Amino acid sequence: MEKLFDKINDNERNLILKEFEAATVNYKKPTTTKFSTTMYDITQNEYNNHKNTGFNDNELNDKNLYSSNDWTNGYIYVKLAYYRNQFNSVKVDGKDITGDKYFFITEEGEKDTKIETENINEEEASAILKTKIDRTNPNVTLSNSSGGSWTNDDVVITINATDSYSGIKNIQYSFDNSTWSTKTSDFDSGSTSKKTIWTPEYTATQNRALYVKATDNVGHVTTVKSTNIKIDKVAPTVNVTNSSGGAWTNKDVKITANASDSNSGIKSIQYTTGTSYSTWSNSTSASNTWAKANRNQTLKVRSVDNAGNVSSVISTNIKQDITPPKLSSRRYLGRVNANGTKYRYYYVFTDNLSGIAKMKYGHCYTSVSSSSGLSCGNKSLTA
Repeated sequence: MEKLFDKINDNERNLILKEFEAATVNYKKPTTTKFSTTMYDITQNEYNNHKNTGFNDNELNDKNLYSSNDWTNGYIYVKLAYYRNQFNSVKVDGKDITGDKYFFITEEGEKDTKIETENINEEEASAILKTKIDRTNPNVTLSNSSGGSWTNDDVVITINATDSYSGIKNIQYSFDNSTWSTKTSDFDSGSTSKKTIWTPEYTATQNRALYVKATDNVGHVTTVKSTNIKIDKVAPTVNVTNSSGGAWTNKDVKITANASDSNSGIKSIQYTTGTSYSTWSNSTSASNTWAKANRNQTLKVRSVDNAGNVSSVISTNIKQDITPPKLSSRRYLGRVNANGTKYRYYYVFTDNLSGIAKMKYGHCYTSVSSSSGLSCGNKSLTA
């Protein structure tokens, strides 16, 4: 090189040196833009223990590889490998992690994570990592058309199971909170992958609890929710005891009503009197006494259970008469014997309530005007 420079002038020498320097500066080493990623499915504890240090190769040997087609309920560890380590920068979702050989994906839901690299020749490359993470439990709510109270109508339970990420896999139900049945299809219209609606209907008389839980597609299970199904379509019964047997009496009358219901139970015993029998009143006691008075009425009794069913109506009579009959007239019937020492009279009595059951006549009066009692020959006659 020196001998060559001796044979050329200064201008030529300077030009050659400049071209040599330019060739040296513009020289680029062989490079690549290639890098690789390996994703591992890890637990929350593993994330907490390694989020600042990462994993070494030995620690990764027993870890499960993550597939972007699957949902996971944990975290994702991404191991980076660069060919020839000739990278000026590495970014994950715009955050510079140059020099790091790992990162974590923790965000829930279906996510696209973008990796961007630039090598020492300023050549760029990128990749998208697709992940599906669900660490949140689903939720289930119940709505009961009867509110869980007794009813004599059908009961419809509306079950809404929701999951924000992986979606609902199934709904399970039980009537003893121990033995569970699983429903995975035939859900109501409006159901989606994230929301499942089911409205079972119950029609028969029953009293039991319904327990419900839902599971999402990564195995999370809701807390168990419950509601009561209390249906009573059987009417109660009632029977009535009347101390007078419904006949006329001049004493107090005691009416006792006994009602029974094998399902929802008795809510009230009701009674009505009068002429229209349209207004029913609740009885405060199973037994009621009507003090002696003048009355002639029909008492109607029924029972109502806690589901609203009404029994057949039972009727009984309250017939009380505390007013004695009245003597309305006395008629002379003539002599009893030939010598005129005895006379016969006919008495007429009236009674406005119970009527005349018996009357007496006598024939021992010694004069027509006599008003003495029937002291001889008294006889009773049924009216």
